[in-house]
Amino acid sequence: MNRKLFEEYFKWGLIVNTSKTEFLKIGENTTDLRLENAVIKGCNQYKYLESIISADDRVKIDVQNRITQGKKCIRILNSLLWSNKIKMHTKLHVYRAIVEPITTYGAECWTMTKNARDKVDVVEMKE
Repeated sequence: MNRKLFEEYFKWGLIVNTSKTEFLKIGENTTDLRLENAVIKGCNQYKYLESIISADDRVKIDVQNRITQGKKCIRILNSLLWSNKIKMHTKLHVYRAIVEPITTYGAECWTMTKNARDKVDVVEMKE
């Protein structure tokens, strides 16, 4: 199956770098994949488009990662957000245009618990 997949990739001009390729292990008994001379390692989680995908389908790690990224952004913008020279309306636009998208990126795919939702809601309160 895997060999056939790699052959089809090759027909389209795609070459798989097996030293960089990993697959998501689901279940405890999953072993590494062997393909001719190469071994493709399994992993329990990986980062894809800045979202963390995990085998146990928990979004806790991804939510925490997004919250951390949002807090970093707020710290960077802190002097701007607390400046008396900038109107509240402008600050709100900056927050909604920069901080909110960073914090909620990929949220459509999350299975939200109340605890996770509360954590996302209070990001701006902590900084």
